[in-house]
Amino acid sequence: MIQKRTTVSLIQYNCPHDKNEALTQILDLVRQAGPESDLILLGEIPYTPYTTVNDFVGVAENVPGNYSDSLSRLAKEFRTYLCSGIVEKDGNNIYNSAILISPDGVIIHKHRKISLAGSDSAKGFSPGNEIAIVETELGKIGILICLDSSANKNIHKLAALSPDLILVPAYGLAKSDYGMTLTIDCMVDECIEEWRIRMQMLAKYCKSYVLRADHCGMEDHQVRVGHSIAVTPGGYVISEATMKPAILNIGLDPSSSSQRSW
Repeated sequence: MIQKRTTVSLIQYNCPHDKNEALTQILDLVRQAGPESDLILLGEIPYTPYTTVNDFVGVAENVPGNYSDSLSRLAKEFRTYLCSGIVEKDGNNIYNSAILISPDGVIIHKHRKISLAGSDSAKGFSPGNEIAIVETELGKIGILICLDSSANKNIHKLAALSPDLILVPAYGLAKSDYGMTLTIDCMVDECIEEWRIRMQMLAKYCKSYVLRADHCGMEDHQVRVGHSIAVTPGGYVISEATMKPAILNIGLDPSSSSQRSW
């Protein structure tokens, strides 16, 4: 269980195609959330679209690098934990990664996405291979990126480490109609419901709080479903966003009877 009452912020926004514009918006949103938050979570690769990118190599960065350095400065300024997706460059490989930064501005944990979608591999991503947690003042924190949370082997490995808090940076896409978006295998309502149930099951199985942050808006004819969510260890939904841009501020309270793992 997390160690104390904790205020978390889930940032959900409409990612533009231009990386520099996206970075400006992200940093501004983190500044808005910072004064209220013990932990801030951004979505999967939050500074670039997903399926309309031909090659992720062009938006990849070293870790540490310019993007992570900018986030580290803000984490230190606001004395908050900060987790974000990133397209990570490491030698000749790129990874769909997420980093967790401490209130001291130090990267204390990095997770590389293991369960890659077909578009991930086709556009240059290499898979990660490690499930781990990090000890923090808030408790033990683990990260699963998007489809990682649907693979039983990942969930079983993470559950064995007894996390107190699981962070899920995500990029949920769905069809807006069957004629235009054949590459996406579900409609919007189905996608939202699937994500909600997946996060509830993850929380109950791991007996952990689960936080998921996603994107919203349109990507060509595809819908970024939003609905960022916070779930208790018992599988109860504390708060859930809509499909509009939002900073979702949520109180996690281990002393609350409604947030216990039953």
